[in-house]
Amino acid sequence: MKLLLIEWEKIRNYRAFWLMVALYLFVLISAVIGLPAFFNYMTDKTNASVVTKLFTRLLLSFPDVWQNIAFFAGLRAFIKVVLAILVVILISNEFSFLTIRSNIINGLSRKHFLLAKIELVFMLSLLSTLVLFLSGLYLGFVNTPTITFSQLFSRIYFLPAYFVELFTYLTFAMMIRILIRKTGFAIIALLFYIMVEPIIQYYTPDQFDKFLPLNAMNHLVWSVNTSSVSIKTPEINFTLQESIALTDLAVCLAYAVFFTGIIWFYLKRKDL
Repeated sequence: MKLLLIEWEKIRNYRAFWLMVALYLFVLISAVIGLPAFFNYMTDKTNASVVTKLFTRLLLSFPDVWQNIAFFAGLRAFIKVVLAILVVILISNEFSFLTIRSNIINGLSRKHFLLAKIELVFMLSLLSTLVLFLSGLYLGFVNTPTITFSQLFSRIYFLPAYFVELFTYLTFAMMIRILIRKTGFAIIALLFYIMVEPIIQYYTPDQFDKFLPLNAMNHLVWSVNTSSVSIKTPEINFTLQESIALTDLAVCLAYAVFFTGIIWFYLKRKDL
């Protein structure tokens, strides 16, 4: 808690932080709440069949709304990039304004510095998950004709999976900024890797491509689905995710530990 309070003192009057958080939340809420209109537009525009229209409507009803909003919010080059850039900027400030050096001179260890940043990333991930939860409640109540308590929360475990995915993603962004000292280069490297990993995936054998860093994170929640009906048509004829695999969760957490380990190794060896 003490470390979190120190982080709070650093950001509470930092206007850019609050502007970026507000921007992120605005885009996140608008995108999630706007999904019904988006689906309606797409099905009307493509003259989709009644089956497809039914499928898209069921996506946003309980209990499947949790999986489907977690999937959209977690897309790799989508909304969460804003939070990743925010993390890069916050870490940059530590080095640009020599805050990290000042903290260490005043008795904060490198281990405490790392723990404080992990706690900050944890809280940002938690905030995003909470907002997603509230947005899911709204969509579920609006789009579900009859609601029971068990139906309401039976697939809500996709939200903790989203939290783990986002936490690992932000740890990845933190690692990039720690390794690349210039803020602009760090942001470019982050965006560049987001774009280049699909190319790497193309040349990687199928059995290994899900272990690429961003793929591993996105593989926690890798498709939309509905448990209300089982649909197989020429239009919808592919495998959809029905649950979260423990191996996917383990791989994602292993990456979070790996990124944290690299950061710790760097902080321990470098002259700050």
